[in-house]
Amino acid sequence: MNFKRHVAHNFKDSGAVDHTGEYTIFGQTFQQLKGKTPKWDCFKCNGVDDKIFSAGFVGEASIDAGGPYREILTNLANELEHIGTLPLMIKSTNQRTDHGDNRECYVVNSDSITPTH
Repeated sequence: MNFKRHVAHNFKDSGAVDHTGEYTIFGQTFQQLKGKTPKWDCFKCNGVDDKIFSAGFVGEASIDAGGPYREILTNLANELEHIGTLPLMIKSTNQRTDHGDNRECYVVNSDSITPTH
């Protein structure tokens, strides 16, 4: 799978929300994986996990020996936690009020109801 990190970066800087799942790394991953049969057998029981896909960066010299794949997973997590870019997650009540346990948690946004969401 090939990712356009410069597109995702510019989109994040624009302040827009990726409702169509096209511009963010999360959206690019979604668009490339939808309709494909999951390769669940790559997750081994002995704790050693293979990659479920190979990652490459468009316009960047990258060879996926593990680094680009890990970078994509990091980007996915960061985008999910960046509330303004993706409408899928919101801060938990304890995070918003800075009270109680699990203040670092996010929950699914109940307002995200479109088929793409």
